[in-house]
Amino acid sequence: ELYMFSNELLQKGVPTNLPLPVELNVSDLIKICKNTKNLKEQIEIAGKKFYDLICNICDKKTADFFKLKKLNNLEVFINDETLEKKLIVSASNIFNRIAYLTDEYSIGYYDFNAINKIIEKLKTISEEELKKEYSNLYNYYLNEKQQVIALVPMKENFKKMNYSNIAARIKVLADLYECDYDVMKDKIDNATINYNYKIFLDEFIHILNNLNKLSQLLITPSLQKNNTIYSDIDLEINEEDSEKLGIYITYVYQEMLKSMKKDYQQEYLYYLSEYYFENKELIEQNKKLYSPYFDKIIKLKDMYDDYKQILVDNPKLRIVDFSHNDFTGMDLSEVNEFMCEYFKSLNANWEFFNDTKIDEDTILKIKKYYGDSTKFSNQEKLKEILNKFIEKKEFFDRTDPYYRILGKNSFDGYIGYIYSNGTVVLEKFFENSTTGKVAKNQAIYIMSIQNFHTLTQLSKNEIISQKLCKRFIHKGNWQEKIIAEINKDNDNNPVDQIDEFIAEGIIKKR
Repeated sequence: ELYMFSNELLQKGVPTNLPLPVELNVSDLIKICKNTKNLKEQIEIAGKKFYDLICNICDKKTADFFKLKKLNNLEVFINDETLEKKLIVSASNIFNRIAYLTDEYSIGYYDFNAINKIIEKLKTISEEELKKEYSNLYNYYLNEKQQVIALVPMKENFKKMNYSNIAARIKVLADLYECDYDVMKDKIDNATINYNYKIFLDEFIHILNNLNKLSQLLITPSLQKNNTIYSDIDLEINEEDSEKLGIYITYVYQEMLKSMKKDYQQEYLYYLSEYYFENKELIEQNKKLYSPYFDKIIKLKDMYDDYKQILVDNPKLRIVDFSHNDFTGMDLSEVNEFMCEYFKSLNANWEFFNDTKIDEDTILKIKKYYGDSTKFSNQEKLKEILNKFIEKKEFFDRTDPYYRILGKNSFDGYIGYIYSNGTVVLEKFFENSTTGKVAKNQAIYIMSIQNFHTLTQLSKNEIISQKLCKRFIHKGNWQEKIIAEINKDNDNNPVDQIDEFIAEGIIKKR
């Protein structure tokens, strides 16, 4: 059988520190990778390692309370120094459990202030208030109470038994209740018919205080340091399953992006744009899988349509292709600084006789034009038009242009892309840039930066009739032709020429 490692699937997009980690549900992984015979065992081994680490720095009772022997999630982690992404067993398994029990889901995002508030509240809460305000925690208390009271007779019977028989019984009970031997023994030793919610809350507060003591270790995993409490895992996945796992990982990234505020979405887009760019064939085949955790059938084509809609709704998101960039020698902070500077250069758009914002305004104009028009009141038609616009925009954004400019007069509706080899590509996006009416079947013009100003003073008829530059139409392998032009070895560095254009007022800077 052919296998690949799960960490290979993660190495997409720009290596960057995500605002919130991407978490992969263990039940989903096992369900999706059903051809990988030993996947469950691989995950259990990593979980046991993480459990032992928590036991070493806390106590076994705390570790057992989080039920780490049955993991809920694995987390995508990026190493600060090597920039390698890998799966780890992380504190999300701890914090998500606390969040569920307390109905305070900010704890799932490592909100220690929320934990402190809950500790103070639980110190003085009545049983009736506990039942009303923390229903999940109260139900857990009732189950714990039932278990403790059931152990009271066992505690009495142990007084009449020899050590070896007691040890054997404790082991059976520990396996039954899925806890450590020592924890089970402690439960039996302290079993009382008078067990009540106060005793339970004292134990729970003790566990929450342990979390606070571990705060820095838990929220800043650092696998290259000796004091880490994180367990990394590289799952050996059957090759047949790796395709589905890739779809699932992409789906989780996309759901995370959608849940983020707009200022924090770009970091998740890096992975998505590279995945979709590499897997056009799978999208056409509309591969699908079922996720128990999300309780839905995930279809790749639907995901891609959703992705394009995200780009329409969030014009500030940039589709950038850094798949061929080498970040060797940089650490994570240096990569983040590099990307920040890169986006500054993109945001400082150059405009061709025009001072209008490119991304936000253009998409809003399209939506307004086709939304207001009775001729195009059909929402499906609007969606089709927006999709075509985004697909064209996606292609050009990924080509990493040096400058972007807007046209007017005979080149109204065109966006120009100037590349580092001095090639200028003019693509018509609009029939009318003022109203937002999208262009159809217009040619692409390609010229050098030296000829750019002269040619764009002419009418398109003059350019065409005299064959003054290259023209491509949107048919066949037009994208490959464009890429070939912008990858040619030319000595036409555009920087000095652009400075000259600005000085002469030919191109205005925003």
